[in-house]
Amino acid sequence: MNKYQDVIQVRKELDAVRKDWQAKTSLIKIETPDKDFNTLVNTWLPYQLYINAYWSRNPSYYHGGGPGKGYRCNVQDTESILSLNPGFARKKIREFASLIRPDGTNAVGWSLDGPWDQSPMKGQVVWFTYLVNAYVKETGDTDILKEKAPYLKDKWCKEGEDEGTIIEHIYKQLDYSWNDRGGHNLPRIGRGDWNDGLDMAGIKEKGESVMIAQTLVRALQQASELAELVDDNEKAKELKDRVQEMTEAINKNGWDGEWYLRGFKDSGEPFGSNKNKEGKIFLNTQSWAILSGIIPKDRRKKVLESMDKHLDTEHGLALFSPAYSDYDPELGRIAMFVKGTKENAAIFCHANLFKIAADLAHGRGQRAYQSLKKIMPNKQKDYELYKTEPYVFSEYLIGPEHPYLFGEGAFSWLTGTAGWAYMMATEWILGARRDFEGLRIDPCLPFSWKNCKIRRPFREATYEILIENPKGIEHGVKEIWVDGKKIEGNLIKPHRDGKSHKVKVVMGKSDR
Repeated sequence: MNKYQDVIQVRKELDAVRKDWQAKTSLIKIETPDKDFNTLVNTWLPYQLYINAYWSRNPSYYHGGGPGKGYRCNVQDTESILSLNPGFARKKIREFASLIRPDGTNAVGWSLDGPWDQSPMKGQVVWFTYLVNAYVKETGDTDILKEKAPYLKDKWCKEGEDEGTIIEHIYKQLDYSWNDRGGHNLPRIGRGDWNDGLDMAGIKEKGESVMIAQTLVRALQQASELAELVDDNEKAKELKDRVQEMTEAINKNGWDGEWYLRGFKDSGEPFGSNKNKEGKIFLNTQSWAILSGIIPKDRRKKVLESMDKHLDTEHGLALFSPAYSDYDPELGRIAMFVKGTKENAAIFCHANLFKIAADLAHGRGQRAYQSLKKIMPNKQKDYELYKTEPYVFSEYLIGPEHPYLFGEGAFSWLTGTAGWAYMMATEWILGARRDFEGLRIDPCLPFSWKNCKIRRPFREATYEILIENPKGIEHGVKEIWVDGKKIEGNLIKPHRDGKSHKVKVVMGKSDR
């Protein structure tokens, strides 16, 4: 207290704080024709995702301080910060591994008092695989896969090994989800998946989640890649076989004719189906059909059009439609919120980013950019309506079925939207994307962006990337030049020389 009664000392400390945050947020810089996009990506998104990575959903205006850090949320936040701070992510990987039990389940969250005393959430087990896979791609550090970490033993699982390697932790998580399947050969939903509001859909251990199935396919594929890196070829083959089997089950039992179901209740009745009066179509299972790679080519256009037709609004994409008007004890609290709020058909920004990611994966740069602008905090047209801060993402905007608050922001700051928005902006829109063998350059742009830039550190070097798009196309790289020399393909091998390298990317139809 005495130290900071001196105004000069206070100013010095404030200056030190400014410099610290400037250093944290300035490693990656972009320049595009959209100044609002630049400001968000260069300044506010790194700040927001650091706050999330440090605190998860703990210091919230809306949750009364919160009980601690949520496992699923914090794992995703850590993946998003990889390009800015891989060292931080490495430490977090060990922390997350220690929250995985010998049976493959994990603690729902933890606080200063230790892991929460809650029964496992079935949809949480896939996210650790995504983080570790991304970490290895970012750093090239495969040694982490063989490092030992303890397993969590508590009343939910007391038996099993005391420790295992990081990749063994991954195997156990995915084995658990694989073996925990219901009558349609899809993973059971238990008391909720990504959507916490579906807390009664599988309370009798019979309900199933199409979304968990889709996210599991992506995790199985990524785990097979990691298995190959440690020469565990037998396990890699097993994981790939599971990818194929689960893909077939989703496309056989999870397809509703125009879109993918959200799941099955304990009763066996589907939800997210055209047969339902409410909750006919859900956003996430359409997005993840594309992100997981399970969707056949002949269904892609139909699924994309279904989302655009039934879910898109002037303020973003609704989580599902129509909203629930009456409580459904077979689904849970999803149907207890007012229409258009929280999990009852709000415009969940995190789910919007899943859809934006799917658009970018499909080469729809213009559509992705238009969707992002609708939920960007600094592009809102009516702040008397929006109300929340104009510089950080909100968890959701109130949905179109609310009688008078459609478009109002809610639950700002602590949301996985920030991390996914940062990854989509830097790795997919501007296309400086990590890969096992190097930095892959694969932009997906709106038509009007003829020139843009990104500075990106990667494996002990920095890449100053200029993207030229003379024909105003959305996707496709014609040629890439690194330090004045044309390279084959769009993968830049790591230089690891501590230097800055000039990269010129020309978009267009490839001449190779």
